[in-house]
Amino acid sequence: MPTLFILGLVGLAGFEVVSVSFIMPLPGSQRHETLTLAWGLFTARWVVRGVLGLSTLAGVRRAWARWRGLTAVGLVATVAVVATVNLVLSADAMFHPPKVVAFEPRASNRVDESAVVMVRAGRTPLRFVGCRAR
Repeated sequence: MPTLFILGLVGLAGFEVVSVSFIMPLPGSQRHETLTLAWGLFTARWVVRGVLGLSTLAGVRRAWARWRGLTAVGLVATVAVVATVNLVLSADAMFHPPKVVAFEPRASNRVDESAVVMVRAGRTPLRFVGCRAR
């Protein structure tokens, strides 16, 4: 039964990290088309969390009887990973809309005219984005 406990903890922490890494612009995450997989993980997240949580609960009694200290450390570490991923690393927590959008006159622009790109995102009006090639 401790195997179920360990698989539940590792599976839950791993699932949360993988689900965020597929959608966040982390190094290497944009080499593959993972948006469909990320959406599938997002829609099935409560089922996966429930199965892994039940697995953890099924093995916690035997794991606690055998390794009290390691069981407590494993639970705390898994809760820390899940909380960090969902409260700190989620897109909702990271990306906030700007509070003030200030438009400057064209004369004060320091970005080369060839680097200005027009972007249209959904129904929002066209915005100019300056980018510098490095």
